[in-house]
Amino acid sequence: MPKSRRRKPASRRPRPSGRPGDPRRADLSPVARAQAFVGELIKAGDPSDPLLVTAVPAWFLALLTAGQVPAERCADDCVILAHAYAQLGLASQVRAAELTVADRATGLGQVFGTRQPCWRNGLLDGHTVLWLPDAGHLVDTTAGQYPPVAALHPGPVVTRLACDPADDRRDGYGHDAFTVTIEVASADLHYTLAPLAASSTVLDHPVMTHEAAGHRRRGGNVAALTVSLLADHLPSGRSRDIPHPRVAALVDAVRSLPRHQTPDGDWRFEVTGPDGTPLARSLAEVPVPDGTPAAAAWP
Repeated sequence: MPKSRRRKPASRRPRPSGRPGDPRRADLSPVARAQAFVGELIKAGDPSDPLLVTAVPAWFLALLTAGQVPAERCADDCVILAHAYAQLGLASQVRAAELTVADRATGLGQVFGTRQPCWRNGLLDGHTVLWLPDAGHLVDTTAGQYPPVAALHPGPVVTRLACDPADDRRDGYGHDAFTVTIEVASADLHYTLAPLAASSTVLDHPVMTHEAAGHRRRGGNVAALTVSLLADHLPSGRSRDIPHPRVAALVDAVRSLPRHQTPDGDWRFEVTGPDGTPLARSLAEVPVPDGTPAAAAWP
């Protein structure tokens, strides 16, 4: 199985500043705390780095669901993120994964998850991550459910696969099993992704299909907030540096639009209709220039 070169994850947790936007403040709502934290992440990042767009929705969702959703339900986060990335024009796959946390000094390792997941009493016996095949990015929003990872790396794991130019990615990184190795502090995280066919065991279970509409709705909201945060925290001239054309177009499109949250919790942008009447529209309905890439398909 192909294995990546060891590479440290690009996303770093910014230190709280103590200013009014400090995400530690107890008087902020969960959404406001997540917005404050991710805003600092964006300001500290490089918009030309493809990993920034991947990291923003992952961090936002991880912060928003911290303590609210059982960590074992990692599949929910993966599907929500898959819908969010699709709105941003990024294709992704939910992949069952076996995670080995190996101490670099002792050589000892602990294994979590399995390449053969199953459901028991409504909970997934296994672990899932999100794989973005075109970008070569891996996202694990619930890695912190495992104590050895939580002690080494607060927050989601968001990293890119570093591969040799000679690697043939058409098959090995598409549907077959492969391993991504990441250096985190004093340990290596070895993610072995199961063949894509194993994902059906996770996604086709009634627990997941029953929540399909909710997953799609939450994913759309995560995408809307991602674009809004990028528009709020990147100077207007920097949006052209975003290497994802659809994301760059959406950021420019919403930058000056009023936005609000509906009583149902959905985020809407105010656009002007043909007769001058304000219209509330979802991110998917916001007008973008001709030639802007379409949203990606999911599933």
